Parts: sequence; structure tokens; C-alpha cells
Amino acid sequence: MPTTFERTRIASAILTAVAMLSTPAFATDEAPDTTLSVTLGTKDDAANKIIGNTFSSAVTWNKTWAENFGNKNASTLKLNAGTDAQSLLVAKGGTLTNNIATVEASGVTLKVEGGTFVNSGTLKLDAKSGLELSNPAAFDNSKGKIESSGIIKINDSGLSEEAQAQSPLDIAMGDVKLSGDGALLANWDKGYTLKTDKNNTKRKARVSYGKVELSDGAQFSQAKDAMDSGESMSIGKRSMMDVAGVSTWESISMDASDAQIRLFSQ
Repeated sequence: MPTTFERTRIASAILTAVAMLSTPAFATDEAPDTTLSVTLGTKDDAANKIIGNTFSSAVTWNKTWAENFGNKNASTLKLNAGTDAQSLLVAKGGTLTNNIATVEASGVTLKVEGGTFVNSGTLKLDAKSGLELSNPAAFDNSKGKIESSGIIKINDSGLSEEAQAQSPLDIAMGDVKLSGDGALLANWDKGYTLKTDKNNTKRKARVSYGKVELSDGAQFSQAKDAMDSGESMSIGKRSMMDVAGVSTWESISMDASDAQIRLFSQ
């Protein structure tokens, strides 16, 4: 009888296993879509996922904002050029704050002209996208990252022409990775002087960087009389750093045999 009991138990286990395999599994809930794709236009149209391309007041990209465009779970925001709008402008009086983890620009140039841009996510620019700063009230990427295959331009703020009553807010570029032929980070900003520095009229840099990495043909270019400072500069394969002004770094490394640094006399 013990032998019969053991055989019965084994047979029962096999039948149970077969039954479980033959029973269709219940469908699980699909993972939520975490990507919100929008197109630039002249005004907001949430139903068609179109965003206005000019910011003249305070706007924050976050879950609440994304929910208005139909995706409260968005952790990635894709910006696509529209037929009538290829640039996103943060104008004077406007503040754009990004709290979405990743923003991917496709054929879009982000322009900050007199306004403020604060980024705590990763801003990704493809080869047809760009970032252009023209005397922004402030630019703060100290808690974010920029990854670019396009062109980043920092135009001169014009604050060195006469002494300022107070220090302007920083242009804090934070960590920047540039990769590919045509990827460029160019600085023309000449810094500023203060009226209070009567005994020391030396210009001060407004532009600062965190960790900058150049790879696969990317270039850093600083114009004559421009000023900036940074934590570290890493120059990789076929990449180049041109300095024609005052550029102060805690560390600079040349990580490939064909990496270059060119210094131009003032």
C-alpha cells in the first residue's frame, strides 16, 4: 500500500502540472506609456498634442503639465519641430522649468532670450537641434545634464561694456556631453564688471560648466575676450578645444591620440 500511495501522489502531481500548463494565463496589465510626444506650434492645443513655442510667463514641465496633454506617467518628453515652428523661445519675463526626467529635441532649437531656463532632467539634442542663449535672466542646469550632437551657442550678454550695479545670475551650464562631427559648444560671453569693485575692475566670468566631455569629432570653441570656468574637460577621439579668451578649469584631460587643444593669443 505505501508503494501504491506514492505512485498515486506522483501521478496526481503530473496531472496537476499538465492542467496548469494547459490553462490560459490571465492577461497582465500593460506597462503605462512613459513617453509624451508633442509638436511645436503657435499656441497650446492639448487635444492634438501641440505646445505653443513661446514662453513669456512661468511654465513648469512636470507630471501635472504632462497630464494636461494626456500622459500623467510621462518620464520622457519628445519635442518635434512643427510646420510653422522649429524653435522654442523663452522670452524676457518668461521662466521654463523642466522637472521631467528626459527631454528629447528633434529638429528643435531652444532659445533663451532674456528669460530663465531651469533644468533638472537630461536634455538631449539631436544633430538638427540646438540651444542658444542670448543674455538670459538665468540659465541653471546645475542639477541636470545636456547631451548634444547639435550646436550650443552662448552669445555675449553685453554686460562687460559698462559696470553693473549687481552681479547677474549665473549661466550655469552644468554637465555637457557633446558627440559627433558638427557637435559644438561655443561661448562668446565676455563676463561682467561691478560698480562696487572700484579697486578691482577685472572682469568676472558669468558662464560656468560642470563636467564637459567631447567625443567623436565634437568641438569646444571660446571666442576672443570670452570668459568661462569649469570643473573638468575631457577631450576624446577627433575632438578639439579652442581657447581665445580666459578659460579656467580644475582639470583637463586629452583622452585620445588625436585630441587637440588650440590656444589663440588675445
